[in-house]
Amino acid sequence: LSGARGQLGMWFTDDQGIGMDTSLFGVEQNTSTDIFQSYNSPAIGRPFLNSETGAENAQLVAAPGILGGSFKIQEITQFYGGDLNLRYGLIRGQYWTLDAITGFKYLSLRDRLSLTENLYAYGGDGNRFPDGTAGSGITVMDQFSTQNNFYGGQIGGILGLHLNRWQFDTTLKLAAGTNQVHANILGNTTVTGANGAVTNYTGGLLGQRSNIGA
Repeated sequence: LSGARGQLGMWFTDDQGIGMDTSLFGVEQNTSTDIFQSYNSPAIGRPFLNSETGAENAQLVAAPGILGGSFKIQEITQFYGGDLNLRYGLIRGQYWTLDAITGFKYLSLRDRLSLTENLYAYGGDGNRFPDGTAGSGITVMDQFSTQNNFYGGQIGGILGLHLNRWQFDTTLKLAAGTNQVHANILGNTTVTGANGAVTNYTGGLLGQRSNIGA
């Protein structure tokens, strides 16, 4: 993934004895989407592990003459962070410098996985929405999202080499702190009858009443 990083700093004293710097970075949001669909043939099954029996199973998304539908998988990832430091000038030589830093670091990683089924029941004559058939349209949604936030203090050093107008710097940082993890599970099923009536149910396929929530 491509991204960007910026850094800003300043010295508080003329002899570069103490100063500060801050940096921010972020990568582009990564979105991955896959769609599988069939409205007559071939058959499509969505595999899952049955938690009651422990056996592998599959939920039909499409089956000739019975169901037509689509299955959409979307994953979104975001990553960004930054730090704020005090910088101390330790050594100022003719060709090289050595600085120490102490500060605070923050990192955030977010992921979301959405799984959506749109199913359509077929009648004996092959019509998509046969009159009088209850539950002719079904939408099943599962969503899993996580957020990881790191907060920590850090220490490090910056070694600089200088030759005429050329300058090379290398930085080493070590951060230690706490990582807060938040997870959220959603699940919902919507049934649309042939008469247009809509009924919502809590729970999808993977997100059930037993595990949805934060």
